[in-house]
Amino acid sequence: MPQEYLDLLNKAVSREISVSIQYMLQHSKLDGTLKKRLSEANILNDETTFDVLGKLFEEIAITEMEHAEEIAERVFILGGEATTKPDPKPVVGNSIKEFLQLGVKAEEEALTLYRQLINETMKVGDYTTRQLFMKIYKEEEEHLIKFKEFLG
Repeated sequence: MPQEYLDLLNKAVSREISVSIQYMLQHSKLDGTLKKRLSEANILNDETTFDVLGKLFEEIAITEMEHAEEIAERVFILGGEATTKPDPKPVVGNSIKEFLQLGVKAEEEALTLYRQLINETMKVGDYTTRQLFMKIYKEEEEHLIKFKEFLG
């Protein structure tokens, strides 16, 4: 496979690693700091929101790590070396709204990259990787919809 193609696949691996870290840290921050502040204020209604969002960020973080693994596997199969570096640097944020806005941004960027990758898979005749990215694309769309729903 052309090096440019492998580099593009590695860009996807880096992105998936980055957002996996971002979402896991957001989950931890929700569970630790923000939820603790909430319980100190004794506001019970919002506790459910913290629990639901914490679980959402945790589940999506795990899915993103699975994406990184699947894409890295393709890089190795195609004769390349998969990256281990997150890019862009994960940004966590300081509020639920900011977490969700960062999630929307990350998922929109992923969808743009994956449309490009799906086109590239056709150019090089890599139909197995195309199928993988079609599946991942659908999952990223679902993440985007969930984040937007919580933003209102």
